[in-house]
Amino acid sequence: MTASAGRILSLYELTTLIRNEMEDAFHYPIWVKAELVKLNYYPQSGHCYPDLVEKENNTIKAQIRAIIWRDTYSSIVAKFKQVTKSTITPGMQLLFEVQVTYNQLYGLSLVIHNIDPTFTLGALAYERQMTINKLVDAGIADNNKNLPIPLLPQRIAVISAASSKGYSDFMMTLGEYKDRYSIITNLFTAILQGDNATPTIIAALEEIKLNIAAYDMIFILRGGGGEVGMNCYDNYQLAFEIATYPIPVVTGIGHSTDETIADMVAAINMKTPTEAANFLIQKFYDFESSVDSINNSILFLANRNINNNKNLLERLLDKILHNTNIEINRHYSRIDNISKLIKRLPEQHILNQMNYLDVIETKVRLLNPKNILKMGYSITLINGKSITDYKSVRIDDKIETVIYNGKIASTVTNTSNNEEQQHKI
Repeated sequence: MTASAGRILSLYELTTLIRNEMEDAFHYPIWVKAELVKLNYYPQSGHCYPDLVEKENNTIKAQIRAIIWRDTYSSIVAKFKQVTKSTITPGMQLLFEVQVTYNQLYGLSLVIHNIDPTFTLGALAYERQMTINKLVDAGIADNNKNLPIPLLPQRIAVISAASSKGYSDFMMTLGEYKDRYSIITNLFTAILQGDNATPTIIAALEEIKLNIAAYDMIFILRGGGGEVGMNCYDNYQLAFEIATYPIPVVTGIGHSTDETIADMVAAINMKTPTEAANFLIQKFYDFESSVDSINNSILFLANRNINNNKNLLERLLDKILHNTNIEINRHYSRIDNISKLIKRLPEQHILNQMNYLDVIETKVRLLNPKNILKMGYSITLINGKSITDYKSVRIDDKIETVIYNGKIASTVTNTSNNEEQQHKI
């Protein structure tokens, strides 16, 4: 068909026709389910131009740009936060109430009037349950919970923001006991809520793991941010890191609703950073109390043993004194006997000595040379000396024989020893 054969429309007429048809077909709002890819919020105007898609096997099969006017955006965000305790973030599956519009200059667009937060809650709950199931099926959900808690956790790695009120509360609580208990903390900064929270917390966990031997426990602390932005703590990757971490993890992320998955897999879950700090203090207090109790028991047992031994010692002393007195009396008696004996000994000794002297005198008298000579014995002298060896005398020597009543002079004519005499015989 040639152009002259039919009606020719101007571009404006065509776009106007399309607009009229669109208005007739979509004269009422409709609900559309889609994934939010980009929010495209412009702070200066307050308007928002989100990109919406539908995927199948991670392939986009439909895409369109929408509009949320400033006043509508404010009310939608406030309602969404109130119901879901979270912010509208890219990647979420949302249910939009839209009005299909067509403009001759700007083309087709969807004007978003509302977002149903209950649909998002359902989607988040479903994703949360799938994450829990995945952790349970992998057999790691309780790994961190099963790690032994140190008796005195003194070296603490803290994942938080330096400006976080929760971190401030945590340090202030510990500071109240700094003179009593020794607890060393090291801060690893991270974003604590919203889209960037998960990767920064995981990065902090990885950094700590590089020097894991330096720490006893890890505390993930967040406070003062309300309930908004908490869905990051239901993230599977973060939950996996906490569940499989080699040392106990404590969460104190400051919320009063149901626990997050991060809370569920952590070794210990505290509602607030202050409670987390009190947990540490309580560990030291319990240890101190147990030491005091043991000390008191030791003192009690020691005093009891001292008293028992004191009584035993007193009995022993009494026995020793009694036995000592017996021994003293026995020795006194012995000394008395010895004393009496000593008194008698000198008299006996003198008598014995006198008898001994008499014997000696008798022997001396008997051994007197005159008495011996009188008995027929004689003494032979040579040169005035007594002869005891025949070899000292030679032939023709002059000798003198002393007898009881005189002396005899002689000349030696012969000498011999006893053996020679016996031989001649």
